[in-house]
Amino acid sequence: MSKDFTTIIPGKGLGDLRFGMTRNEVKKIIGEPDEIEQIPFSDDENDTMETWHYDEHELSISFEKEMDNKLTTIAISALNASLNGEKLIDQHKDTVMAKLALMNLGEFDDEIIEEDEDSKISMVSCYDSGLIFWFENDILTEIQLGMLEDE
Repeated sequence: MSKDFTTIIPGKGLGDLRFGMTRNEVKKIIGEPDEIEQIPFSDDENDTMETWHYDEHELSISFEKEMDNKLTTIAISALNASLNGEKLIDQHKDTVMAKLALMNLGEFDDEIIEEDEDSKISMVSCYDSGLIFWFENDILTEIQLGMLEDE
């Protein structure tokens, strides 16, 4: 049976990867990561995140120490990733926003993160669905999924 690492399920996970899984549960499903990165949020040693990168699947998953080292965040940039049957990666922002408007995901916040004469990085957040869409020069490059606040 083939495993699914492309179907975005807002608030739940990505295909067979589900929020709240332990590292061992994740390894059984997707295997060993290509790279492991430790990311501190502050000087508090409990305020860290461990991110696993899977190059073949073009995704990264993160475990937060404060959340008992459970899977809390997934970021995917694979072209075959889909949300409600729509493949959005590598599409223009206008197209993505039109498709998202039809999905009833909640309200969106659009924010420019960085801009100069050569490039613009922006993000569109939908907190109701736990989704963040990252754009470079108005092209969607990554979708980030997170646990919903009440979980």
